[in-house]
Amino acid sequence: MDAAPRVPIGGIGRTLAGMPEVRTLLRPALLPVLAAVVAAWAVLVVAPMSNFWVMWLAMTVAMMVPSATRPLARAASGSALRGGLFVTGYVVVWAAMGFPALLILRAVTWTPTWIAATWIVAGAYQLTPVMRRHLTNCSSISFHDDPLRYGLRQGLRCALSCGPLMVAVSVTAMAVPQLWLALAVMVVMTAFICWEKRSSTTMRALAVSGLAMLMIAGVAWAVAGNGSSASHDMPGMSMSAR
Repeated sequence: MDAAPRVPIGGIGRTLAGMPEVRTLLRPALLPVLAAVVAAWAVLVVAPMSNFWVMWLAMTVAMMVPSATRPLARAASGSALRGGLFVTGYVVVWAAMGFPALLILRAVTWTPTWIAATWIVAGAYQLTPVMRRHLTNCSSISFHDDPLRYGLRQGLRCALSCGPLMVAVSVTAMAVPQLWLALAVMVVMTAFICWEKRSSTTMRALAVSGLAMLMIAGVAWAVAGNGSSASHDMPGMSMSAR
């Protein structure tokens, strides 16, 4: 991965700071979680995108934890320890999901056509009742006084709703040669995931987002399938598990 181009850190910071989810993390009890999220974004800036585990774990904290701020705040109830237990359970589930994700990433040679295919799968899954049910459960604030178990449960629900999307983001981030572009994809998708988990987001809006994803990915598939690059490996796709 070429780290030479300048990364618009200020722009990324302003985008993230304007999200309601980040403002929730500014509560005193959740400041350690906010520090972990900021550290994860810093890791994504400096670490090679070709190392799968570094990228996957950093993406989990940087992208998925902000999307779980409603149940996180409910579990914490003003306690940093309880908030930390919730995040621990949540991240453990996503770390476990890294194993099947890595198998998928190593299963094929990642050409532009295959990358477009992952977005088609993610868009199609976005339209299914199964995804919508897990997404609704993922935002649930029903809680019975065990933050670690609650974090495990919410992590599983979120992984079942956002897993295909995270795989698509991963292969895209590892394929693009510019670090700033990979980070831009992650920032946009973080905002999207946070948006789709909000209680104000309607089922119709989710369906529209899935259809838009399918249309864009379909066009990319058609273009990639006709391009000469479709038969070559993508840069940065070594899938190192070290």
